[in-house]
Amino acid sequence: MDELNLRGYRTKKGKPFSKNSIYEILKNEKYTGKYIFNKGTKKNHRMVKEDIIVIDNAIPAIIDEDLFREVQKKMEENKRQQTSYTA
Repeated sequence: MDELNLRGYRTKKGKPFSKNSIYEILKNEKYTGKYIFNKGTKKNHRMVKEDIIVIDNAIPAIIDEDLFREVQKKMEENKRQQTSYTA
């Protein structure tokens, strides 16, 4: 993230990259070519599973599905390790 900021890159909102913005990029299925409708937003927290529409290959994929799933698995493992911290 530091390298992105040093090079002058910004998020879509024009802000410097942070851990959260990188996390959101890594969680975004759009990069695998999927387009998802009705998933809800952070603003309204609407997550009604039966209303979600997923269209595969709707947009050009820039990473393959296997790599995306591997990253998701690694992120989940890292999340579990961080919560097991004891002082």
